[in-house]
Amino acid sequence: MDKARADSAAIRLAKTTIKAPFAGVIGLQQVSLGDYVQPGQALTNLVRLDPMRVDFQVPENALAKLAAGLPVRVQVDAFPGRTFTGKVIAIDPQINPATHSVLVRASVGNTDHTLLPGLFARVELVQAQRANALLVPERALWPVGDKVFVFRVVDGKAQQVEVRVGERLPGQVEIRSGLAAGDVIVTAGQPKLHDGAAVSVAPAGAQPASAQ
Repeated sequence: MDKARADSAAIRLAKTTIKAPFAGVIGLQQVSLGDYVQPGQALTNLVRLDPMRVDFQVPENALAKLAAGLPVRVQVDAFPGRTFTGKVIAIDPQINPATHSVLVRASVGNTDHTLLPGLFARVELVQAQRANALLVPERALWPVGDKVFVFRVVDGKAQQVEVRVGERLPGQVEIRSGLAAGDVIVTAGQPKLHDGAAVSVAPAGAQPASAQ
């Protein structure tokens, strides 16, 4: 009988020790020493800070390029100028019909616990990486029908060349073919140009001169 009581007491004592279900950081306690607590009552918050999970929406027209493992870059207003890196770990299998976007989840390293849950984040999804990509200002493009041209300056004269464009960035466009690194191109006044028109290269910040 004494052994049964001892075993029962040992079981009750073991239940007084609360073990965290995962490694994390404990928040502010919600009870005080000596308080009576009920089963299921919250005692504190336990948060996993490393890695952090970041959920964001991606337009449905980018779905074909989405894949687990794609790198992401994250910035938050709380730490301007700092970029946190991670990768895509999950993609929702359904499209939101209201926003025509898909929910994507990324895992972001946070070893110094700088990021906290609830921060508003701006996420840049890196869908492709190419070394030595050739970028030109978007205003340099001169679309004609279903083709795209750029005016290149050769020996002081305009030369209209067809180009094949690739990825687009804010204000910039990747050129897959038609131009080479070091080419001088026209970024203003294209409506006044034609093949063979004489042009002069203006210094940076100067007003463009008229074609002759």
